[in-house]
Amino acid sequence: MINEIRSFHPNIRARMGIVLISSVASNMILPFMSIYLARSVGTGLAGLILSLGIILNFTANLIGGYCSDTIGRKNMMIFSEVIRLFSYLLMLISNMGFQLLMILGFLLSNIASGFFSPASDAMLLDVTSSKERKSMYSYMYWIMNFSMALGGLLGTLLFTQFLIYLCAGLVLASCISLGIIFVRITETYKPNPNGTVIKKGIGKNLAQMMKNYATVWKDKVFMVYISTFVLLFSLESHFSYYVAVRFEQQVGLFQLSPLNFQLNGIEMFGLLRLENTIFVILFSIMAITLTKKWTDRGWMFLGISFYIIGYVCIVFLNNSWLLVAMMAFAVLGEALFAPIYETYLSEIPPKELRSTYMAVNKIALKLSTLIGSFGIFFVNVISSEIAAIFLLIVGVLAVILISYILPNVRNHNESAPGMSSES
Repeated sequence: MINEIRSFHPNIRARMGIVLISSVASNMILPFMSIYLARSVGTGLAGLILSLGIILNFTANLIGGYCSDTIGRKNMMIFSEVIRLFSYLLMLISNMGFQLLMILGFLLSNIASGFFSPASDAMLLDVTSSKERKSMYSYMYWIMNFSMALGGLLGTLLFTQFLIYLCAGLVLASCISLGIIFVRITETYKPNPNGTVIKKGIGKNLAQMMKNYATVWKDKVFMVYISTFVLLFSLESHFSYYVAVRFEQQVGLFQLSPLNFQLNGIEMFGLLRLENTIFVILFSIMAITLTKKWTDRGWMFLGISFYIIGYVCIVFLNNSWLLVAMMAFAVLGEALFAPIYETYLSEIPPKELRSTYMAVNKIALKLSTLIGSFGIFFVNVISSEIAAIFLLIVGVLAVILISYILPNVRNHNESAPGMSSES
């Protein structure tokens, strides 16, 4: 494992370090911002602020994708990290009695994240070959989940009483990340003078950006591919919304036999979330070894099958131990197919529009969360069995679509006129 990571391009190792540091720090605070805002300004205004944060992140993703393809990856990453550092400084200062600065810092951090992601994702593609990407994405997947779990645990323990110290940790983490970008990361993409370059004036840049995203929209292979995974990842989002509310409102107490132990709906949901966090860390390490012994296509469909079966069963089951078993099944499936999904995805974008494509992918994955949130409205409208059948149909439709489009992914750039197949 260590030797394989050492064999990666220095940019990849640097990016792994940035993910570990920044994700631990951000997950100590940002997931708890809904609680902070609700206590500070009320639930109504808190909802508006959180929604505005999502909109700003979406918009920044689109702008960041275009800018990274025009000024280079490293320049965009530095610009984004400077904004992030400033946002964290505002959040730190807010602890001295300036509550409005916490809100401004939170919104700015959403903008910085949107700017940063397309550039960093495209940079990984610039420095890897097709053969390296599955392994690289597998390690990146594990590091991301480990850091999220560690940050979330620290936030749970420290957020209420030690918020100022957590904000100071955010500032320190951002400073370290910025230093790593300056020192360890090299520029991997210089725009082609005959291709996409920065324009003079906002109007011309806006027109070019729209042209770039129109190109992505017309790429049927890419759009069908990400659409299938919007459907798939929405299944997990239903767990966080529909299932959580159903457990709390409809099920009552869960019996953990033969332990003679009872959990209410919220506690059962929390137990499954904890299981998800632990197992995704364990299974993702196991998947790195397993997926080397069979074809990518085979592991992808096996993983997707486990994932669909697990989350569909969780929607309607009331038996505690069966719920625990199905969550393990679903997490194993995700650990098997998620890195392979990223690997296939990386084959599609032409080099000159990689950041633009990655920006659309990020937005698509967030759309799956939005779709899942709609499940709350149906908790008291349809039975859990009907909901499970509906999600099974969604999962089967996703499998049909991915079976249709997958053969076109590998040779996509070679068959598309004017697109580079270099990886």
